[in-house]
Amino acid sequence: FEDSDFCLKLRAEGLASAYLPEIELVHLERQSLTALGSQDFRSKVTLWNALRHQQRWRQLIESTEVSA
Repeated sequence: FEDSDFCLKLRAEGLASAYLPEIELVHLERQSLTALGSQDFRSKVTLWNALRHQQRWRQLIESTEVSA
């Protein structure tokens, strides 16, 4: 959730993020969690992070108008 958390922090400060289609990133999903131990514990950490993200940004997400 770090990527969306960063973008939402920018928006909350009145700033913006941009999309550049010529840029390509490779995201190694959950690689930093492997050091935390068992799969069960890592799953709990992921769930906890999702809940924190929702609590922190739900109001802003729901109030943001999406343009096409």
